[in-house]
Amino acid sequence: MKTLIIYEQIPERTQIALIDLTDEEYARFSKVHGYGVNIDEYDQEKYEIANAIHCGFCDNPIYSPYCDTDEEHAYFMKFADVIPQDGITNISGAERLIHLKFFL
Repeated sequence: MKTLIIYEQIPERTQIALIDLTDEEYARFSKVHGYGVNIDEYDQEKYEIANAIHCGFCDNPIYSPYCDTDEEHAYFMKFADVIPQDGITNISGAERLIHLKFFL
């Protein structure tokens, strides 16, 4: 199903992708919906999921060595190629939403 992922790196930028996630992927990733890394209470599982999503938005292969887990490697740059250069203007196909924040 099409899932809209909104990943805010505060105060730097917001990254958005409309991607197909399996039910299993959505079940895992949705655990971070509404979560704020470095502001909400630390949760190891949510931190790992947030890092995997962060790796998914990476658009430069030189950062691959910084992926620490298998999950981070599996999603590395997976979302980067689905973002149009001028941003997403039509989200009508979104069936689900995951919104998380990373406070720098």
